[in-house]
Amino acid sequence: MNPIVQSQPVRGATAWHGLAVFGVRLSWDQGPRWPAFPGNTLRGLLGQALFDNVCLFSAAPPHCADCPLNTACAYPEVFKPLQSDRLPPYWLHDWQFSAGRQSCVLHLLQPALQHLEAWLDGINRHLAKAYRGRLAEAVDTASASPLWQGGAMRPVRPTPLPFPQITAEALAWHTQTPLVSKHQGDPIYGALRTRLQRLVNAYGDGEVLPREETPWQARVITRRPFDIRLERRVITGAHLHMELRGITPASQALLGAGALLHAGGETSLGCGRYQMANILEE
Repeated sequence: MNPIVQSQPVRGATAWHGLAVFGVRLSWDQGPRWPAFPGNTLRGLLGQALFDNVCLFSAAPPHCADCPLNTACAYPEVFKPLQSDRLPPYWLHDWQFSAGRQSCVLHLLQPALQHLEAWLDGINRHLAKAYRGRLAEAVDTASASPLWQGGAMRPVRPTPLPFPQITAEALAWHTQTPLVSKHQGDPIYGALRTRLQRLVNAYGDGEVLPREETPWQARVITRRPFDIRLERRVITGAHLHMELRGITPASQALLGAGALLHAGGETSLGCGRYQMANILEE
């Protein structure tokens, strides 16, 4: 296999088909015990924190579909949309756990961003109640500016992240978290295009993304199955390392957008995050 180096694509626009992505790194000092794959535990913590902080009825479990206030509530708008075909406007992008500090990165679209203060306040309250911890800070990943410190929101406007502009016709592509997809054929194209189209339909300009029969020639170098065992179900995914060659311009755009937006399903658990690298020819 040819050696690869981390790609450094030219940074471009901060909007793609009407979508702007904001990154927020949350850091805290006490939390739950984390399993080997922490995405579901993190999602549960984040969802419970938001729900407890905004629900006026404190229903358990949530019955948002029957609530007369559901059209104005942050929980269904951000975390669990009422429309079954609507993806939530947030997803887990990263996490880091060490002895002294725990953190995760959320990527947000505009509908989630407008409820950020309520969400951060809820996380701070939930950590204090459940783990005797606190939300130490929340930092805008684009500008490195603190958004939350000392238990309060700071008057800082988050900055949208730039979408990577991919121009290479050949790339090494590999997952950082499992790719979850039911698509047949090419391991990533259907998973990538379908997720991006659903986001564009729900939150962007609604334009139909190009559908190509041959977006690239894919060679799977390694494929490692990965089962995410949750309380009531098992999510089947895979870690992939591939080489993509002959990448068309339209598919270069999809790959660049997916670096921020992820690919496939279960992205609220952090699945579908990937990296790309240049291929060094021998």
